[in-house]
Amino acid sequence: MKKYLKNIKNMSLDEKTSWIIDKVPHILSDMENNINIDISDVNEVVDNDGDTICILENEYCGNQAAKKAIESATNLLNTDIELLKSTNGILVVLMISPHYIFKGDDPLDEIYTYVPYESVIIVGRSTNYTFSENYVKATIVFVGFNYMVI
Repeated sequence: MKKYLKNIKNMSLDEKTSWIIDKVPHILSDMENNINIDISDVNEVVDNDGDTICILENEYCGNQAAKKAIESATNLLNTDIELLKSTNGILVVLMISPHYIFKGDDPLDEIYTYVPYESVIIVGRSTNYTFSENYVKATIVFVGFNYMVI
C-alpha cells in the first residue's frame, strides 16, 4: 500500500508530470500494455487548478481483485476523502495477469462513488506476466483541493 500527497501550488505542468512518473513509472505505456497510458493522459489529469496531487496504490489477490484493489486504495485516504471528491480528473491503471478475467461489479464503482460526475476518468490496463491469475495492482492518480496542505 502506498499513498503519496504533494502540494503543487507553484509547480509547472512538466514538474507535476515528472513527479508522478518518478513515483509510479509503471503507469506509462510499454509493449505489454493492453490499454495504453501516455504522458498526454497524465497531463490531462494534472492540468487543473487543484493544489494537491494524490497517488494511491494497492494490490489485491482473490475474487473481484480489480474492484477490491481500487476500494482498498481509496480507503488509504481515510479522512482525506474530500480530496478525491474535489477532483476534476482521475487516472486509474490496473496491472493484471494476462489470464485475469473481469467479472462481477464494475471495478470503478468506488471511484464513481466519490468523483464528481463531470470529472474526466482515464483508465489504463497493463499486463504483468509474473502476476497470478487473480492478482491486481491498482494505481490511482488525481489532483484535488486539499485545504489542509501547507
